[in-house]
Amino acid sequence: MLATILEPTDGTAIVDGHDIVEAPEKVRASVGFLSGGTALYPRLTAQEMVEYFGRLNGLDEATLKNVLTLFSIALT
Repeated sequence: MLATILEPTDGTAIVDGHDIVEAPEKVRASVGFLSGGTALYPRLTAQEMVEYFGRLNGLDEATLKNVLTLFSIALT
């Protein structure tokens, strides 16, 4: 619900100052969501997944390293 994938049956929540019911597009712009169950890339490790999508979105190597360190993803 917080990533606006599912609509709540009752109530709401605020994410990054945006209401998930009234402004789902603003919520989605503020958060990232990747389901482990999609199996789009079943052979990638967590590190490889972050690197792949980071590079795909234009992150430089220093920023990628910082993100991996921030989330304690093993660096190889």
